[in-house]
Amino acid sequence: MTAISTIVLATAAAASTAVAFQADKKSAKAAEESADLERAQAQADTIRQRRRQMAQARVERSQVANVGAQTGTTGSSSVEGGIGSINTQKATNVSFLDNTIRRSESIFDNQSKQRKQNQKASDARAVTGFARRLGGF
Repeated sequence: MTAISTIVLATAAAASTAVAFQADKKSAKAAEESADLERAQAQADTIRQRRRQMAQARVERSQVANVGAQTGTTGSSSVEGGIGSINTQKATNVSFLDNTIRRSESIFDNQSKQRKQNQKASDARAVTGFARRLGGF
């Protein structure tokens, strides 16, 4: 093989590796952006559910208080106990939703770390492939 053909082949190998490297970077960036959008959607859904729980609890408390007022039992232990039960259920549901947000964040963070490590591995494979190509010249 002549020196010129070796240089041409080495240049082609370098260009090919650079193009593949850039494509991998763009792919990783797109995957990260998609994950960020999924994270935002999951948070919005959970926040929406949390607000729905709060609104539902307000309605239920009002209904219990209304029944108590209509029956003349406002302030009785049954009315107060009913309202307390509603508050406890709401707190439990909201706590569950808050924990869901935290777990989702952990999942998304771990997936992001995994994508970054996969990108590093891909970069290393590209460099190794390039080195092998050059070694063949």
